[in-house]
Amino acid sequence: MHHFKPKACHILIVLSCIAMPYQVVLASDLASKAMAYFKQTKYAEAAGAFTKSYATSHSATDCYYTALSYHYGGNAELARKFYQETVQKFPASREASMAQQALAASRPTTTARLGSQSSRSNSPSSQPTQSTGTANASDSVDDLLSKAAAADRANQSSTADAYYSDAIRNAEKLGQTNPKLIEALGQSAKYFARHQRTDKALAAYDRERNLLKIRYGQDSVQCGNNLLAIARMCKDVDDVRDARTHYYDAINTFTTALQDAEGKSKSTAGEARALLASTLDELADYIYNQVYSTKGYGKIEISTHQADLEVLKLRTRAERVRAGD
Repeated sequence: MHHFKPKACHILIVLSCIAMPYQVVLASDLASKAMAYFKQTKYAEAAGAFTKSYATSHSATDCYYTALSYHYGGNAELARKFYQETVQKFPASREASMAQQALAASRPTTTARLGSQSSRSNSPSSQPTQSTGTANASDSVDDLLSKAAAADRANQSSTADAYYSDAIRNAEKLGQTNPKLIEALGQSAKYFARHQRTDKALAAYDRERNLLKIRYGQDSVQCGNNLLAIARMCKDVDDVRDARTHYYDAINTFTTALQDAEGKSKSTAGEARALLASTLDELADYIYNQVYSTKGYGKIEISTHQADLEVLKLRTRAERVRAGD
């Protein structure tokens, strides 16, 4: 009888097959621990854990979150290294797209913290705001935003402009993806939109959205809300074509956010579902009013029949979204 004698190569194959599931579990455990650190804003610990997880998983997600953890932790050199690695090794991935946006927004250097004066790009989306001289050195971003809102209520537009500008400038010192900078840009955009200063509003909204993409992802609820705000601004100034375009952009973003959150985060899924349904209804009402209102709108470039079909489709979809379909 012939007895099988395992060769060294066979033993190695068997051992590698046994080791592979262990490596997958190890990477998964490390990634879970890393994400827990990240959510607790313990960025140094998150960076270390994601680095170890990436060494085992070789995944785009781990590589990107390694970069993001170093980014938020203030290590510009390692943040740039892993952002670039994400782009180079996973060029077709969603993570690579977000890494490119992070590199474009931050321009990290090896000698400065991300978001510091010397590490910002000269691009419009990340150029530092010039000081207006209205802010005291001790003024916080919240103080400046409160002063801006008070000046706006008092119809002191030039003073409000100055305070919003200084709020953004002070927030920039905290880092390009700091929540305070996102908040300052968002409030500034809404201020300009209320006064129908659309060019300034769009610039602030666009910059806010670039930072939201970096922090939350391009298909996040936060980015959807940004697009919805632009749609409403365009509606208010009777820019029908751009309003409709941005409504659909917001709907697509909320749709993807809902799909991504289902089975993962009940609260996020619920928020995305509610926003998607209400935006579908809002667009349906807008299109209907554009076609049938007696206020002299009628600027929508579709026939009454097409409008009826589009409105029916939007409202039907809103009902299905609310029903959980």
